[in-house]
Amino acid sequence: MLIVLSEFSTPRGFRFLPTKEEISVYHLRPAINGETLSCNILIEGEIYGEKKVPWNLFNKDDNKSFWVFTKLKKKSKSSIDRTTGCGCWLGRNTKEVKNASGQLLGLDKYLTFTCKKDKSNQCNGNWIMHEFSLMDEGLSDYVISEIKNKDVANCGKDEEEPKNKKRKSLEVNDEESSAPTIKRAFVDHQGSLNERHQETYDRSRM
Repeated sequence: MLIVLSEFSTPRGFRFLPTKEEISVYHLRPAINGETLSCNILIEGEIYGEKKVPWNLFNKDDNKSFWVFTKLKKKSKSSIDRTTGCGCWLGRNTKEVKNASGQLLGLDKYLTFTCKKDKSNQCNGNWIMHEFSLMDEGLSDYVISEIKNKDVANCGKDEEEPKNKKRKSLEVNDEESSAPTIKRAFVDHQGSLNERHQETYDRSRM
């Protein structure tokens, strides 16, 4: 069971963007050990099983990631049951998660959701998952999964880009309107002066 500080509240504008190392060390391991977490971002629940398709569990129109702490359902010692209602989560690749010293912390498995027979997932989004697990014996059954609708997430990025371009354009215009303009000189590694100090004044106003 996840234990979170009762006084914690997510401030407006807060974005949860941890690195893979941070997820493994500061969120997954404490969650497994039953330690108190400093934030309430993680959701505890099952993501595999009947009627557990992602659009039934999460808001398909939300462009943010959903972070879920869950225990894997195993068919056998080496096989995991990843079926969910009309489809299943298919593993695409697995990468090692290491710290700055090169120590192996865990794994990052990338999966995509695919329907078995029908095409209902086409109208419910393009769902992807990053599943983070630890390498420690006995702890690999518990994971943190980052799940999101890739189609909506990409739309959110497209909407932010025009705003950023407009903001940069305004900053450039403000700089160009200032006078006088000073072009700074610089010296190369041989000590020769490549360009003289120049100052440009608006003589029409003198």
